[in-house]
This record gives sequence, C-alpha cells and structure tokens, in this order.
Amino acid sequence: MNEYLDRRYALALYEVAEEKNKVEEYLKELDEVTNLIMNDESFLSIIKHPYLSTSRKKEMFSEIFKGKISEDILSFLIVLIDKNRLLELSGQLEEFKRIDIEKNNCVSAVVKTVIPLDDAQRNELIRKLEIKYHKRVLLSEVIDKDIIGGVYVRIGNDVIDGTIKSKFDEIKKLTVKVD
Repeated sequence: MNEYLDRRYALALYEVAEEKNKVEEYLKELDEVTNLIMNDESFLSIIKHPYLSTSRKKEMFSEIFKGKISEDILSFLIVLIDKNRLLELSGQLEEFKRIDIEKNNCVSAVVKTVIPLDDAQRNELIRKLEIKYHKRVLLSEVIDKDIIGGVYVRIGNDVIDGTIKSKFDEIKKLTVKVD
C-alpha cells in the first residue's frame, strides 16, 4: 500500500516538474531535503511530535525552507504534512527516481562481483544488457565477497545469477536429494 501511495505522490510532483522542465532540479532538491529531514533528529522530532498541530508544522517548514527550495517542493512537503506522509519522504524520492528512469527509457541494474569490473567488462555488460532490454542501462556496482566469484545481475525482478556460490548451492541441493 505504501509503495502505491508513494508512487502517486511522486508522480504528481514529477508531472509538475516535467511541465516546468525542472525534473533534474526538483530531483536534486528533493534528494537534499529528504537527506536533511531523515538524518536530522530535530526535524524528525518536529514531524513526530504529538502535540504540534499540523498547521504549526506547516508554518515551521515554511519558515525553514521558504526561499531556500523551490515553491513546488515546499508545497509538496506541505501536502505531505497535511496527509501525515512526511515520514514516507524517502519512499516518494525513490519512486520519483524510478519514474524518471522509466520516462527516459532506462532500466536500473545492480551487478555484484567479488572484485570491481574493469572498464572493458563494465562496458561489455552494459552493451549486452541494453541489447537484451532495449533500454539504456544505469549500472550500480556492488562488491560482495560472499558470492566467491562470477557475476550476479538484478534488473527489476529479473536475476542473472552466474556466481560460484549459486552453483555450490545447486550442487548441495542435488546431493541432498540423492541421499
């Protein structure tokens, strides 16, 4: 349910940003504001304070952010305070990013390896994934010593698991069935 609501709020903001040709600017601002709010105990205590009225919280946020962020981002925060959804701001930011990726015909891929990919390997992996998905691939690399060797790639719900660990796990399952 939260993901659905986060997406609706993010889509509304994205449409405003797109209409004003300010998607990158709003994404950057939303990211900075989200990091500030979610990592600052004083902001969190204001948001969670049971005796501060919604109208007082909105006043405080307006005083703090007016002139420092765009009016649309401030209005977005005020709506979230009104709907008691400000603590979900991280989810809305992630949905905003996903929408931007989708609108730009991109997919986000996570690749896990034991050692970092060199430029040639990275470029070849991106090339092959772009051919398979017919989209531009945004690659995030993660170093994971637990996979022992090989490559693990996740794009959305698709997983390509060519790791040694997965092969060992398959062998273990086969030997358990045989015994």
